[in-house]
Amino acid sequence: MSETIQIRRAILTDARQISELVSTVTRQHIGPQLSGTGLQVLLRSMDEESVRTRLVDTWPTFCAFRDATLAGVIVIKPPCHLYQLFVRSNMHGKGFGRSLFEMAEKHVIEAGGYGIRTVNASLNAISVYKRLGFELSGPVMEQDGVRFQPMVRIAR
Repeated sequence: MSETIQIRRAILTDARQISELVSTVTRQHIGPQLSGTGLQVLLRSMDEESVRTRLVDTWPTFCAFRDATLAGVIVIKPPCHLYQLFVRSNMHGKGFGRSLFEMAEKHVIEAGGYGIRTVNASLNAISVYKRLGFELSGPVMEQDGVRFQPMVRIAR
């Protein structure tokens, strides 16, 4: 990998950047497979206030940077559910997602867990999660117009 990755725990002042990144990537890659209502529901959960709430509620959130640019973010819903994993579109395939996942996995284990166990994957990201060790755990589901694939990761 030729990119230098710096990863750190997110802080409240990162909320705007995180919201902008996840919303942009969602519009590009997830939005086309959702109804207008589903996209609105999803984007509301990604606005700056929602990001701040998760940070205040101490959901483990890590940011990956290349230089001063936010390249990706991962959010864990305690204790072990992968809530969000987003990488800036022009930085896909450079190791940012895997590095974020490994950092979050280490955090979950150090907090006394067995690692990251579940994710509700957007349909376009199923192959990414399979490469991280997740398996399908049921049929595609839909909630409030948002379609997702439940996945589980067996302890390693």
